[in-house]
Amino acid sequence: MKNLKLAALFVLVLSAVLVSGCAFNVKHMYTPQISVHAPGSGQVDLLKVQEAVMDACSACGWNIDRKTDSVIRATYRFKGVHSATVDIAYNTGSITIQYVASEAMKYSDGSGGRKIHRGYNNWVKELESAIRRNLARTL
Repeated sequence: MKNLKLAALFVLVLSAVLVSGCAFNVKHMYTPQISVHAPGSGQVDLLKVQEAVMDACSACGWNIDRKTDSVIRATYRFKGVHSATVDIAYNTGSITIQYVASEAMKYSDGSGGRKIHRGYNNWVKELESAIRRNLARTL
């Protein structure tokens, strides 16, 4: 009887640890907005902004699915199981990276706001940094 109680307690504790460990991987979704400024008072070339975004996507492993004059849709795939798709809206004043869809990323949209696996936020932050670097170099 004592072994049965110990086994039940062990299972309960292990379950709690596993559930809480998974919860730490889910974070509030990161949706960056990047200001675009030309040095001095010069005008920003929209094609250079588009080029900076496309080069950042390539450098970070995002595949460009489609492109218009103001939005690039890109998908990042990880280990053939996880993926995230974003729309990168851009103009001569700003760039926004907006969530579109994901697979196996624990996405939820509830009363506490949109949440997703922390890996998504890391991928988007890496893409944001690459875009900022490219803009600094290009403009």
